[in-house]
Amino acid sequence: FVRDAVQKATDKQVHIVPHPVPEREDSGETRSQFSLPSDDYLFLCSLDLKSYSSRKNPMAAYEAFCRAFPADSGEDIRARLVVKLHGGAEQSEQDRQIVRRLLSDDRVILIDVPLSGKRYASLQRLCDGFISLHRSEGFGMNIAEAMRLGKPVIATAYSGNTDYFDSSVGYPVRYKLVPVQPGQYPHGTGQVWAEPDIEHAASLLRRVYEHQEETRSKGRKASQYMIEHYSTEAVAKIVRKRYEKLDQEVLASLHDEG
Repeated sequence: FVRDAVQKATDKQVHIVPHPVPEREDSGETRSQFSLPSDDYLFLCSLDLKSYSSRKNPMAAYEAFCRAFPADSGEDIRARLVVKLHGGAEQSEQDRQIVRRLLSDDRVILIDVPLSGKRYASLQRLCDGFISLHRSEGFGMNIAEAMRLGKPVIATAYSGNTDYFDSSVGYPVRYKLVPVQPGQYPHGTGQVWAEPDIEHAASLLRRVYEHQEETRSKGRKASQYMIEHYSTEAVAKIVRKRYEKLDQEVLASLHDEG
């Protein structure tokens, strides 16, 4: 996705070196230490408000959750949405409205405090699934990390995450391309991004919740795929191969000059 964008601006060949997604060390904390319910199925949604809430689109994830698990359905649903925010100290009025809306629903667990890398890795491990209804991602590290952990991921089937994310390893959400509206994102004039299908996302949330054996199997496939293609070792092989190619080109050039 990024390569294709850069390639349009240059006549040089643009090569891809994937972002490594290594195994992460976490703090070893339990759900109780995060004040998370012990038995509920927890969907994690995580975003940095400084990366623009319009792009990360957390309210779409919340709306999909509400449609998947209506509060007035009378069903015994043990699903909760955990929303991890970062950058809360610099919230815009739009972001403050998002926070107020999330706080008004007791099915949402809002974590709006800084976490170290190890503590955040624990939170990822402790949750059962991950949802990202973003409008665009350069890579999608949260998606990739959740997959590495073997979690079922529901995410917009657009932008950088589609390099490694499809229906064989996750739950892609349909979308349509729409214009970026004024003020939504820097330099967005004339650009387009994805508007995820909320109803489709809701149906996938429900499927993940109701078919947990299936989702565990898909999660294992996702983890194996990330290890094979995005581990530090896998990316190092790509870098080494590229350097070997460059060495060959330099030697050939010197030979021609000689």
